[in-house]
Amino acid sequence: MPHNYRNFSPQYWEEKTLAPSAVLAYVGLRRKLDVPHHNIVVNGKWEEHFNSLFGQKRWPPPSSISYYVSVRSKSDPTVCPEDREALFFLIPVAPGLRDRERELKLAWWAVQDFLGEVEDVEFLKVFGPEDFERDYHAYMGTAFGLAHTLSQTASLRPPLRNRRLRNLYHVGQYTHPGVGVPMVVISAQLVSGLILKNQKN
Repeated sequence: MPHNYRNFSPQYWEEKTLAPSAVLAYVGLRRKLDVPHHNIVVNGKWEEHFNSLFGQKRWPPPSSISYYVSVRSKSDPTVCPEDREALFFLIPVAPGLRDRERELKLAWWAVQDFLGEVEDVEFLKVFGPEDFERDYHAYMGTAFGLAHTLSQTASLRPPLRNRRLRNLYHVGQYTHPGVGVPMVVISAQLVSGLILKNQKN
């Protein structure tokens, strides 16, 4: 969008605190697992991983990472053949990082850590900060938009309506009310209400 139509300057965004990005791994496994749908793996070196997200903003050592795993096929058997499993890994990383080799290393470490034996991995696709930036135009490749700090909460987040283009509205994790699927859905509801209200006026 041309700069003269934007609500905020590049400096505005540079001064904001971003939520983490993520390395995602989509895995197809040629065997069944005895695990639930949702799994959170917390490593004993959590503080080192946490500091890499918000302090020094660097790639965490693979052995320090904590991560989330969704085994989708436990709740929806239609996502893969009945003798297989479909898994989704989410590893939080700092926004702005760009290194495909490190993304692959983190993803593969988590897959090995969770599965133990990896000979039956028949599909692996990795999606990282560069992909969020390229595919979704996410600023600095963040996966979750603006962080929920006190100065970036609720009405202190960027507005839903563009100040310079009358009929342009903004929806999503960068705007009000915040991050996460429920908040983004509420954001869409608020915008639809604004549009209807403005049409009546």
